[in-house]
Amino acid sequence: MNRPPAFHIMTKPRGAICNLDCEYCFFLKKEDLYPESNFFMSDDVLESFTRQYIEAQRVPEVTFTWQGGEPTLMGLDFFERAIYSQNKYRTPGIQIHNAIQTNGTLLDDEWGKFFKQHNFLVGLSLDGPSEFHNAYRKDKGSKPTFDRVMNVRAGRVEDLEAVPAERAEEIPGEAEGDNLAAMATRLMRVPMLAGLEHSQLKLLAFTSDTLTYDVGERIIQQGDTGDCAYVITGGEAKIVVERDGQERFIRTCGENEILGELALLNDIPRTASIEAVTELTVLRMSKDVFLELLKANNHAAHAVMREIAQRLASMT
Repeated sequence: MNRPPAFHIMTKPRGAICNLDCEYCFFLKKEDLYPESNFFMSDDVLESFTRQYIEAQRVPEVTFTWQGGEPTLMGLDFFERAIYSQNKYRTPGIQIHNAIQTNGTLLDDEWGKFFKQHNFLVGLSLDGPSEFHNAYRKDKGSKPTFDRVMNVRAGRVEDLEAVPAERAEEIPGEAEGDNLAAMATRLMRVPMLAGLEHSQLKLLAFTSDTLTYDVGERIIQQGDTGDCAYVITGGEAKIVVERDGQERFIRTCGENEILGELALLNDIPRTASIEAVTELTVLRMSKDVFLELLKANNHAAHAVMREIAQRLASMT
């Protein structure tokens, strides 16, 4: 019987044991199949498996894939021993690769250094923004886990509890505007975004651009296609409408107001032009992100409709 030149094994060193209790997980119940097991791969089994797995491959690259349950429950020492065994049994001309799928709740700087040093391919289990993730991915105490997995700061993903105290002074405040948490707090003051959760506002800030305009510069031109909306974070602008070759002043708008949202909601050309009357700073939001956030949050959608209705009423 001919054996294949290569095959792949997904290794579960802690079996079905996990520190989370995800609602949709089909694997947790597998623990019941082995009532006498401690679900902990011994060093002897690890070494024997590593040797046999490498010897059985007839290709120049061998990939070890670690999954669970939650594989990081084995501890970092276990994976250091795994690397030692791989190097011990690796033959000349063979490349060893490692991949791991983790829920991320136990990761810290030491894990990160280890993964980088040994070129691990890391898969992080997330169900999108926190409102989706936390709906199903809870721990054994039914507590949400999103903020234990990741924290986005100034475009970088960090462990929420891994930022040393001495680095806290480096975290920019709201005045600098590049701290996502501070920007999310600022966006909470925008009436049209009041229905969004803080995590959604952080996502909005992360996917948006900060732009500045000089006095007299146009942010929006009437008749153009609308592909984004703007939140004023500093300064003032004026709204004007061109009719019969003449511009009509509508009103002045200021900090925490959204501009250009009508074109996003209706797929119509811009109905007015907006021009900076002072030095202006805005946050530019993409159409796709703006609409997805509204779809995911009924309260935010109602807030948008209410704000638009108030604006239309003030213009009649």
